[in-house]
Amino acid sequence: MIEIGYTTTAGVDTVSETHDSPAEANTAVAALKTSLASRDDIATLFMQVDSGEGMQKYGFIDPD
Repeated sequence: MIEIGYTTTAGVDTVSETHDSPAEANTAVAALKTSLASRDDIATLFMQVDSGEGMQKYGFIDPD
């Protein structure tokens, strides 16, 4: 499973959705970026997956 979410400028991570495929996750993170566009406290959007050692972030998207 792939989780998508964002990190605020205060360093707080929020997971917003979970997806089974990379294609679904890519589409969802693009939609999340659009939905957060009006916020100025978003440092980055991310994707993460459980690699057997807990959730590991592997994709970072600039919110701008």
